[in-house]
Amino acid sequence: LMKKANKTKEYSELDETIRSKIPKYVYNGGEGKCLPTHQLVLRRNKERPPSKEITPPKVLPDEESVAGKYIHGKMEPDKTSDFTTYRYVCWDLQHVGAVGESVLHLCVLNATSVHNDLAKRLIRHFPNLINDIYLCDEYYGENVLHIAIVNEDPSMVKFLLDNGANYHERCLGNFMCTEDQATSRSDSLDHEWVDLCVQTNYKGYVYWGEYPLSFAACLGQEECYRLILAKGANPDMQDTNGNTVTHMMVIYDKMDMFDMCFEAGATINIKNRQGLIPMTLAAILAHRDIFFHILNIEREIYWQIG
Repeated sequence: LMKKANKTKEYSELDETIRSKIPKYVYNGGEGKCLPTHQLVLRRNKERPPSKEITPPKVLPDEESVAGKYIHGKMEPDKTSDFTTYRYVCWDLQHVGAVGESVLHLCVLNATSVHNDLAKRLIRHFPNLINDIYLCDEYYGENVLHIAIVNEDPSMVKFLLDNGANYHERCLGNFMCTEDQATSRSDSLDHEWVDLCVQTNYKGYVYWGEYPLSFAACLGQEECYRLILAKGANPDMQDTNGNTVTHMMVIYDKMDMFDMCFEAGATINIKNRQGLIPMTLAAILAHRDIFFHILNIEREIYWQIG
């Protein structure tokens, strides 16, 4: 239908199909609802080995009592609940794919022109889909903004940002974890993120700092980085390891991107979980060139001869 609509420039049939087919797969006709994060954590925890299974408390409120209610036309969490952390979800958890994805994730993931056009059409009809995340442990937290950055598609990144994509979403999945921390992954009902051991060498095939801004920097996507930054993203947000975007540039030894991030406002004196600032991290990792580069930025010259 999308191909046909693009060819004829007649979108009424496509729009009607979207409006008639999608509502049964989303909460409240697309309005979405707030779910307690403990429900999502327990769902994710089922993928862990028996030794890391969480035993649910004897008393957990049922979904309906904490899922949320409409306040001034917007879904809000139930303030009377003892559970204070929630996630706003649009796609019904009963209808997510094998790795916790929605139809929007699949469209952006395929990244053809037809799929991108369809993704934009879906967002126009169901705007709350834009911030749904992958729910399985392997890719937990990845949203369509992360995917568009990996696809190296600045135009889609801009579209998503203009339509309210969460630029502070954290991609916490096992696939994006450092290799030596993967076996330490565990869950807690007290928070949504994954607990990791402190010690690590920061090596991972796709350990890109969790945040969209860090993804863009690690992948050398300067245009995407500046687009996200212009929307108000904070470059000093710390991932589970306490690393900021400048830490990530040291880990990947990207001096040009380090300079761009620093000149755009990222700081270079925040300590990560191991107590390392970017310069000391460069020393630990034996990244000589970027170490001396940061040293030159940080140094203060009191006097010199000649």
